Amino acid sequence: MNNEAYITDYFKSDKEPGGDLNLSLFIENQLFMFAVFNADFTSVSEICHVRINAGGIKGNSLNDHLTFLFNNYRLTQRKFKQVNICVLNHHFSLTPESFAMFENAKSFLKFSSGEEEMKNSYSYRFDNINFCYSIENDLVPFLEKQFKNATVRHAGAVNINLLFSNNSLKSCNLFLNFNKGVFELAAKENNKLLYYNVFNYETNEDVLYYLLFMMEQYELNPLTCKLSVAGQIEADGELLKSIRKYVKTVTLAVNDKSFSKSFADVKLPDHYFFSLTNQHLCAL
Repeated sequence: MNNEAYITDYFKSDKEPGGDLNLSLFIENQLFMFAVFNADFTSVSEICHVRINAGGIKGNSLNDHLTFLFNNYRLTQRKFKQVNICVLNHHFSLTPESFAMFENAKSFLKFSSGEEEMKNSYSYRFDNINFCYSIENDLVPFLEKQFKNATVRHAGAVNINLLFSNNSLKSCNLFLNFNKGVFELAAKENNKLLYYNVFNYETNEDVLYYLLFMMEQYELNPLTCKLSVAGQIEADGELLKSIRKYVKTVTLAVNDKSFSKSFADVKLPDHYFFSLTNQHLCAL
């Protein structure tokens, strides 16, 4: 393979970590991220963000790209005490608990994703809502073969869990989580999950359209709603300035207090790489 197929941001601490290490991975069709933690998740020694250039190498599958990246960053050559993996895709469905039977879940997934052959499906229940999802048929076995102790989950299940458990998200109604070219939007009301979806975007206007349209559909008042934002987005950038014109209260999500200083050595804002660095806290 050829490095020109990848656009990479890599951050590494000057301090060499000692003892056991933990690994967190985030995987999307054109996005790969990893973070290496110490044994108790109180510090990060490496963070890497790789944008996979679809036109860079034609004919290679996602597993081909992952194999190259795992080897390039020596992830499969190192021993990790715990490996947490988030996979983000559009193959998911939210259904009321009364429709949460396994047979119903597979039918809803086929309808929402358009995929006829659905060999694997998983589900998590969040009080009033069942989140069911599918991951590409060969991806989970591939990841479990690379990392014997891997826990693989959909990023949506992780972020919905964080929406109700992370200290900086508990009081918010809306949650925007950004990664390059894709974002997740979630909403809750009266401590019940109201909405979750994943969108690809190219411009700030795309984000505003999806956010404001959802708020209008669910009759959410921009003057009283509290929006929390996380991910690779500048705190004083144009996008947040535009959002604040319409939503009165906008804050930045931060890492759990148990590892609030974990980014100190890699010199990154706390709200960056939110799914990646908080997924180990989700008991799913």
